[in-house]
Amino acid sequence: MQSRPRSIELAEYQEELLPSGRKLLHCIFKDKFGTFTYKWTAPWKGEVGVEKLFFKALEIEEWNDYEGAWSKELRQASKEIPSLEEMELPVRIQVGQMAEVIEDRLTGEAYRAAIEVLSDQVRAWQDKEGEELFLCIGEVKISYRSLSSALLKQRNIKGISEGIEDFKDWVESGPGYGDWERLGICFYVWLDAGLDKTAYQVMGRQLASDIRSFIRKRLSDHRALKRGFEEL
Repeated sequence: MQSRPRSIELAEYQEELLPSGRKLLHCIFKDKFGTFTYKWTAPWKGEVGVEKLFFKALEIEEWNDYEGAWSKELRQASKEIPSLEEMELPVRIQVGQMAEVIEDRLTGEAYRAAIEVLSDQVRAWQDKEGEELFLCIGEVKISYRSLSSALLKQRNIKGISEGIEDFKDWVESGPGYGDWERLGICFYVWLDAGLDKTAYQVMGRQLASDIRSFIRKRLSDHRALKRGFEEL
């Protein structure tokens, strides 16, 4: 007996965290009566024609491997779509060196990890106005306090540094010659000690993902406001 066709729509996105620490993106479709649900794990190849799905795919692949082949491919493809191009992140976020277990009077026993915001297309720098500290991306100033508050909501983060430091690296200009080059800024987070390897891999990816999303939102708001004034 042939089944009757159903009218369904995309209801929501779901993210599945795998034991390996990677993620899958599922699209959940439902009929208008809510009696039928279909889960679709979207392939990246093919004609999807949905910008939101494309951008969500970019976020997922950045989580899996920010410098991976698919992340680069999707960022390059996004240049063809203006609404996606403006979501491009002009700085590089990575979790740097993690110190051995240390004792802190506020956080207790924990690992300290360096979060690096590195200049890429635009300069990443820090600024201070009175007692307010800012993480700056080009001309956009982002409250470091608001970023810290957002990150502290993540499980297993015990604390965040009060200040931001310049991130520098030694660049060789020739045999026996070189200089320290300012590449961006960094701050520190304290992570629960004693977790397993997979947990730390997930935490590192979650930190980078949360910071990228936070910064993207602020940059997008700035562009929208600036564009609004330019159109007056």
